Amino acid sequence: MSDHQHHEHEHAAHVHMDEPEMIDAIEREGRVFAAFVTGTADRVDGFRSGASMRNVLDVGSGPGASAFVLAERFPEARIVAADGSPTMVGRAEQRIAERGLGERIVTRLVELPHGVPALVGELGPFDLIWASMVLHHVGDEQQTLRALGQALAPDGILAIAEFGDAPQPLPDDIGIGRPGLLARIEAAGMGWVAEMRATLPESTVSADYPTMFASAGLQVLDDRIGRVVIDGPPTLEGRRVVHANLLRASKQFRSRLDAEDLATLDVLLDEDDHRGVMHRRDLVVDGSRQIVIARRAGAPS
Repeated sequence: MSDHQHHEHEHAAHVHMDEPEMIDAIEREGRVFAAFVTGTADRVDGFRSGASMRNVLDVGSGPGASAFVLAERFPEARIVAADGSPTMVGRAEQRIAERGLGERIVTRLVELPHGVPALVGELGPFDLIWASMVLHHVGDEQQTLRALGQALAPDGILAIAEFGDAPQPLPDDIGIGRPGLLARIEAAGMGWVAEMRATLPESTVSADYPTMFASAGLQVLDDRIGRVVIDGPPTLEGRRVVHANLLRASKQFRSRLDAEDLATLDVLLDEDDHRGVMHRRDLVVDGSRQIVIARRAGAPS
């Protein structure tokens, strides 16, 4: 996972994920949707039949949001937060120091997949590897899964989280512009990801997850679409998550949306407009991920 493969990849949209405002948004989303991590950790515990969790790798850790959740969920474990961006690793180290967790969480600058063997030699193997929204940023997903599988302890578990169902923070007809804005943003996003992946180093055409996991010598234990919906009126932080996601869409997908949709996004992003997401009463804070949990084929159950 080089800088261009994860948080610093540049392409036609010219979005820089290492900018401070984007790092803040990633941290915020990690806090709001922490249940993706805790829910997966609960299922991993079930597959490991209560075996102790001593060594956990959060790969593609960004600024460390998931690493902190994992440290709380597994209090006896060392957490290794690894990312390909020096800026992200630097922010994670700052947050670790602020929380006094230097003895629990260590950071490493690691490129996927080629940097994994050295990481395993230094700090592995791992009882759990968590890879959230990382795989699609790597050119050769198959090779990456194989490398991560080889980094597992004999009874270790690999859990990945990738795109799930499209989020639905707003109704189809929001009273501004044409109905169906979110569906058009989702379609634009799919095209954007395909274009982005085609420009990655060592880019290959990926098979479906069952095929890639099997080819990597991994047995899938659980494959589901998880959804987190925040109950009750949206908090300020929840509204900020939706605002940041729409802002990212307005930048990344600008060439894929028409003038009317871009004008509608401008209204939704206007923090002083009562029709914007910072004020709307019909806003729902939700997220979705496809979560796949696997172990080495033939590993003890």
